[in-house]
Amino acid sequence: MAIPNIYIIGSQCTGKTTLTNVLIDRFNHTRSPPERPAVIKEVARTILKTHGFNADDIRNSKERAMELQRLIMEAQFENEQSLAKGGCWYVSDRSALDTIVYGRIYAGRDAAHALLESSKWAEMRDRMADSLVVVCEAGADWLIDDGVRLMPTSREEWLEVHSEFCRALEDFGLTYEVLSCKVEAMEHRLDFVLSKWEELKKRRISNAA
Repeated sequence: MAIPNIYIIGSQCTGKTTLTNVLIDRFNHTRSPPERPAVIKEVARTILKTHGFNADDIRNSKERAMELQRLIMEAQFENEQSLAKGGCWYVSDRSALDTIVYGRIYAGRDAAHALLESSKWAEMRDRMADSLVVVCEAGADWLIDDGVRLMPTSREEWLEVHSEFCRALEDFGLTYEVLSCKVEAMEHRLDFVLSKWEELKKRRISNAA
């Protein structure tokens, strides 16, 4: 039985990377090697720096915004493909769906639709369908500009990005769990993800029996 992957996704500054790091640490210290996951780190920051993107590019140029999303999707695919070929399960900080969401927001649905025609997207969508997808809800007091990422200009925009993530997941028939922004204690956030992962794993065992 394949162990289900975990995707930690959602809008900016919702604690995704912190949660991913703590999750990996918990698995590595409490699980036997077969249940110790690989990790796919967020690729967007690296691509933003490497290719010289900035916030003005993305907000003011649909072409530049879509170029960024294509590069991110390609990097995500390469990471997932490498681990899949090696038979590894993983926790991913972000997902291919992120590129669809931000493409829709900054370039429009028609432009973002081009990403959906990729065979790479289809393969990654299928992987997500077999995985635990956790959407970290926007709304906590964590909206801090790190000088790299494209930040929402208002709380309303921040919350709308969260809504767009949920809409996109529903558009593609992907099951997901929302980690409420009201759950602030890291131990409780960790317990939420682990409990949902155990439930999914048990369902897989039951369906295979």
